[in-house]
Amino acid sequence: MDVGLVILPEAEIVDEFNLIVSILKEKFADIVQFSDLPNTPHLSLYQFRINFEHIESLKKEVLKLKCPSFSFRMDNHLTLSGQNIFWSSREARKNDDFRSFHEKIVKHFKYFRSHTPLSQINDRLDLLTSEQKNHVSDYGCYWGIPGLFDPHLTVLYQTSTPPEIKVILDKVLPEPTIFSFSKISIAKLGYHGNVEEIL
Repeated sequence: MDVGLVILPEAEIVDEFNLIVSILKEKFADIVQFSDLPNTPHLSLYQFRINFEHIESLKKEVLKLKCPSFSFRMDNHLTLSGQNIFWSSREARKNDDFRSFHEKIVKHFKYFRSHTPLSQINDRLDLLTSEQKNHVSDYGCYWGIPGLFDPHLTVLYQTSTPPEIKVILDKVLPEPTIFSFSKISIAKLGYHGNVEEIL
């Protein structure tokens, strides 16, 4: 099972997130093909594959975790990453305490992962660079790990990327919003990293 240690945003962020999705789909559906993958708004700290029999142990370990409180401002623009649309936080990325917390999370919980990497990575192992393969060997994935952490909410997954996509994203400007949290959740992930269920 693919799982993620995720942060679930508060209502203000969720409302703005949903507004962004509705604006994109209502105004630009004739130009961009948007997927309908199920997704709960979330910020991923660490994604990995776990054997089903270890889920309960993972839950107990997360419950023991002392999570400090963090607050940071989300960016006032969207970006394209591959076929995904991100709403990132430059402020979170530059926060030394948050990056240190993230590193501790990954290094602690990587021992719960199975020997098989995330499904989407496992399906294209032959296409990875040597550096990416080394990361997969260490962490089970090659993104969202120490040194390669980009705090973000994925607004939409697997969109088409016509030439106009960047111009479209420049027209959708999120309101200045503060992301605050003090708790980590475990999520069951879909193939593309979308949250299908909170465990």
